[in-house]
Parts: sequence; C-alpha cells; structure tokens
Amino acid sequence: MSLLNPELNVGDRVVIMDMSGESGIKPGMGGDVRRITKVFGTTQYEVKWDDGSSLQILSDVDKWMKEEDWERLKNRRKKVDESIDPDFARKNKNLVQDFEMAKMHKFYNALRKSSVINMFGSTPYFWMGKDKIAHQHFYEDMTDDRAKAFEEVLDSADEIKDILIRGSLKTLEREGKTVTLDSVKRIAEKKARQIVSFIQQVY
Repeated sequence: MSLLNPELNVGDRVVIMDMSGESGIKPGMGGDVRRITKVFGTTQYEVKWDDGSSLQILSDVDKWMKEEDWERLKNRRKKVDESIDPDFARKNKNLVQDFEMAKMHKFYNALRKSSVINMFGSTPYFWMGKDKIAHQHFYEDMTDDRAKAFEEVLDSADEIKDILIRGSLKTLEREGKTVTLDSVKRIAEKKARQIVSFIQQVY
C-alpha cells in the first residue's frame, strides 16, 4: 500500500506533500482534518493547518501523507544518512561503471512521481520492462502529473532493463562466473536492490 494519499478520517493529522495552486501551504506543513465532503466524486478534506489557515486538500490533485507515516520516513532517512560509510561510493563503484546510474536515478524519480508503487517495493520495476509495467497498471486512474511521470517510466523501462542485464553480464564476467539465464536473473535482482539503496543514500 502506498503511503501517499491514504484515506483520511476526521481527527487525523496530515502532512501536505504538494498542494496544487495553493502557494500559501508549503510542502511539509501539518494540519488536522476537520471535515470530509465529496463533490462530483472528488473527496475533499477540510484541514486546519498549523499556520492557522483552513484550506481543503483535494483527492484528485493534491498529495499528502499521514503525519505518523511522514515522521517514520523522516526518521528512517536520518538513520540512513547517519549510517553512510565514507567509502560507500568506492565500494559500489561497479554500479557507477556498469549500470549508468544517471539513467537509473532518472527512472527512479519518474517511478516515484508516478506513485504507482511504494518505493520500498520498487526494485522489480527495474527489470520488468515496459509491457509488464504497463499491463500491471492498465486500469489505474491517474492525474495528469502522475500520468506524465508514468509515461516517462514506460518510455525508459526497456532501456533500464537492458542496462541492468548488460551490467549483470559484466559482473558475472568480472567474477569469472558462468553466464546462464538463472545467474543473470539472480545478479540483476541483486544489483537492482543495490541500485535503489545507492540512489536513496547518495542522491
């Protein structure tokens, strides 16, 4: 389940990630849900924000998280940042050399913006390819921004898969291991996990 845009109840604490067209409410501001209404199928949450203002968040355009989830993510990020080994990049230099990390990072960001998957479970998307990803989310309704990001995911998914396979082949050859379909798949899955971890810690 995605932590982004969960269903809210009156009394919940919410943190805004993005509020379309409302410059007064900055990302990261918290507030209390006071009332819930539905207009033409769109859920609207009336929120009393911590700065004293009262503005609604709209389920079809805005992005939010429950405060408890936001705090948990912040604490996790802090722990990750504090645990980075000074030699982390050196120890993972083969990722930079063999897996075109700039393209991997761009794909990761597009996937994150599309909100089709909780990023903690994003690694399979690096080897799934365009057709499998498109099929998995064929019936999913998306806002324009999410749809645009998802198109970026689809446009680059096959290239990302190819980069992952080529990099895995290089890894097997460097380590002197036999190249088989199973060994390539095993290394690709392992490297995809390392790539996501690298992106989350370095970028």
